[in-house]
Amino acid sequence: FHFIRFETRRMPNAIDLIRANNLHLNIHTMGATGGGAHKFATEWEDLLGIQMDKQEELDCLVAGMQFVLSTVVGECYTFRPDEEQKRKRARSSNGSTNEDSHGNY
Repeated sequence: FHFIRFETRRMPNAIDLIRANNLHLNIHTMGATGGGAHKFATEWEDLLGIQMDKQEELDCLVAGMQFVLSTVVGECYTFRPDEEQKRKRARSSNGSTNEDSHGNY
């Protein structure tokens, strides 16, 4: 299995990249979540010949976390939303705009 994330706003670029590199030739069905899975399903099928197997985003998130927690032994994962929000506010008040969609620079 391979997991790739395409932002909805960059979907036309993703489709062009996939087609230009023939990455779609042996793929008939692909799992996808979110609004882009519904919005671009017709384009994926028409341009790439790939049918979208649309899944509920939260269900996939929970299943993925269950998989990681049950198979990756000895790891610890944390989420601190208050600290993350503070960092984002600090970055935006400093005028930093080079942040990607994951909060990385």
